Amino acid sequence: MSDNPSGKPTSAGTPATGALASVTYKARKEEVVMNKYHLKLAIRRMKDRRKGPTLEQAAIPLTIAISMLYTLLTTSFKKFASVPPATWQALTLMALIASLAVFSFLFGSWLYCLRYYPPKSDDEEYDEIIREMNAETERIEAIEREANGQA
Repeated sequence: MSDNPSGKPTSAGTPATGALASVTYKARKEEVVMNKYHLKLAIRRMKDRRKGPTLEQAAIPLTIAISMLYTLLTTSFKKFASVPPATWQALTLMALIASLAVFSFLFGSWLYCLRYYPPKSDDEEYDEIIREMNAETERIEAIEREANGQA
């Protein structure tokens, strides 16, 4: 049983006393008790799943484009498998253009996400989760009061 009868999330304990801070969240027929620092660790791990592509993902088509450009500039294409040299050169050029287009899209998406979804610190994420849990608990309590006719 929880020491928190209201069901609202609380942050208990202080580093000065040596006690571990914890978060308690009670909703309808459920209760979660988690160490504050464990929650922050989970938040940090979840940040790897952020919105949009990463810069490393955008670098992959760029390296393909560089290799295609190098091939176009340094290779004298020859007839192979009964395909004329101009066709091989055109295919290489199309691969270059396609990889540059994919790079542009991924890099633009990365910049967009960086601008409109800036990364938050672990403490900001933690505070946002606590606010959301408080709002959810209040909403559930209001529904229960209304169901019991205590509105």
